[in-house]
Amino acid sequence: MFSENFSLMTTITSVIAILFTIISHEFAHGLVALWNGDPTARDAGRLTFNPLPHIDPIGLLCLLVFRFGWAKPVPINSNNFHNERLGMLSTSLAGVTVNFLSALLAALLLPHVLQPFFQALLIQIMTYGVFFCVFNLMPIPPLDGSKVILAFFPENVRWQVYRYERYTQWLLPILVFSGIFGKIAQPITEGILSGMLDFSFHLL
Repeated sequence: MFSENFSLMTTITSVIAILFTIISHEFAHGLVALWNGDPTARDAGRLTFNPLPHIDPIGLLCLLVFRFGWAKPVPINSNNFHNERLGMLSTSLAGVTVNFLSALLAALLLPHVLQPFFQALLIQIMTYGVFFCVFNLMPIPPLDGSKVILAFFPENVRWQVYRYERYTQWLLPILVFSGIFGKIAQPITEGILSGMLDFSFHLL
């Protein structure tokens, strides 16, 4: 009975944490893009807390199985930015910044929470936030890491890369399902999570 209850609690908290991670990540992209002058995400209905417009089915499956995954990219028109380079850079970093700060906040709250369900939820938010952050910083289009790098390149180079996004995006499930990305990113994510927990409990 305990095992069944624990498994159910893990499943529920995982789903809540995944939805929170995806929604906050994509909402941050759209909001920062809007602040920079681009209303494309807002007009496409992506400035919403409804998870359905943000979910990529394959990315969600990868998140559930491997903890590494992705959401449906928020549409951005960099031509609308007040400052194109600054807009690209800040918008690209917005999602992973929110994920990292959410994970850090969950780590800081964890020592003060005694209820098992909320302990499990904070652990899942922390874990998925860091994993999502690390994965999205990979320099593979259309992930955020590629856009951060491309922000420093001329427009003609960016558009050449964007032309091939439909092909490079298929690298993502290959890297995840083959286990290649896990071997690279697992030590990084575990190191970040360990550092967050050490920092949090040392504050007590």
